[in-house]
Amino acid sequence: MIVSTPQEVIVVDEGISDLDDILRQADVAALQHLNISVGDDTAKSLKLLNVNHNLLQSVDGIETLAALCVLKASHNKLSSLEWVGALSHLSELWISHNKIDLPQLKELKPLTKLHTLLIEANPCCKEPSYK
Repeated sequence: MIVSTPQEVIVVDEGISDLDDILRQADVAALQHLNISVGDDTAKSLKLLNVNHNLLQSVDGIETLAALCVLKASHNKLSSLEWVGALSHLSELWISHNKIDLPQLKELKPLTKLHTLLIEANPCCKEPSYK
């Protein structure tokens, strides 16, 4: 099921393996198409992206969502956070139940507005020094 509004895209249990698949399917009257690109006003104004419960291994292209404040990407297969530093407005990041290792947590450092981080059930949480 995919539900979209100009400020929000929600994708749940679609078996998505790539963020591009989600963006091709996000097609409603208000958005018509959501293509992540630097020149796209819709992408620039998107505040919340919910891609929980999919099969995402990466979120390539997400760095163009300059206004993104909330990213819900729990229950996927993400193993890298290299993209997260470009999302300077991020205040909530939900990445529990992925494959995030301890060295990836250093990528969160630039996120000065981050106040909510859900990261449980990742390999990094098994390390005594992750907090």
